[in-house]
Amino acid sequence: PETGALKWKYQPAKDASYLQQHQTCRGVSYYDGSTAQADTTASQPAICRKRIYNASNDAKLIALDADTGKLCADFGNNGVVDLHANMGTVRPHALMQTAAPLVAGNLVIVGGSVMDNGYNTGNPSGVIRAYDAMSGRLVWNFDPANPENTQPIGADQSYPQDTPVAWGTLSADLKNGLVYVPFGNASPDEVGLERDPASNTEKFRDALVALDLKTGAFKWRYQSSNHDLWDRDNPSQPSLVDINYQGKPQPAVILPTKTGNLFVLNRLTGEPVYPVEQ
Repeated sequence: PETGALKWKYQPAKDASYLQQHQTCRGVSYYDGSTAQADTTASQPAICRKRIYNASNDAKLIALDADTGKLCADFGNNGVVDLHANMGTVRPHALMQTAAPLVAGNLVIVGGSVMDNGYNTGNPSGVIRAYDAMSGRLVWNFDPANPENTQPIGADQSYPQDTPVAWGTLSADLKNGLVYVPFGNASPDEVGLERDPASNTEKFRDALVALDLKTGAFKWRYQSSNHDLWDRDNPSQPSLVDINYQGKPQPAVILPTKTGNLFVLNRLTGEPVYPVEQ
């Protein structure tokens, strides 16, 4: 930081095809696993105790040693978790990562991005997946099609396609053990035909969803747009704040939207918070 001298550089292999909708990722995340490793690796070299996580545009979750830039061999498959797992048949370039992974506690949590403007149907699931920060083991998955089943699915199973996706950055409230997921639209995103209002897909379309950090269990949701025909995805990371409303402190989460509206919600219940009199 004092000189700007290059310490290390890691550039993952990529297919720079013009068909790829996003050519870059949007950030990295940091994890300090020194405490987690203290009891088990005290006699071993301090390799990859501090980690940088990168979610690549070709749907890989990569763990690097923060000091050297080398892949962390004990994470996933030699430092890489392939996010195509359990996605079924994926068209070329149809599954991407466009946000920094969320590091919360000892978990690394990711959503995903799909080619919903290129293919009306057959797009990969919008499942939210939480991985152990050290091993890369899948700890829980929140599938919008099956929100009650958060235990990791079997290696031979696939998440249902064409569900809402969260391509922006997630947030976490470590004190209260919650993860906030800004879901966007589902495929087809600008065609309202054959939508079932009672389906889980419609329930989570354009919704801010709170999940239990440890298990992925559903806590609450707030829908910012109903029957979206204009691709009004929730595009930004929710912000956690404490505000004073009518003389009482309120733990709030603020959801920015493409329309320029800010939704202010109680981050424990999802109920709207109104900082001015109605």
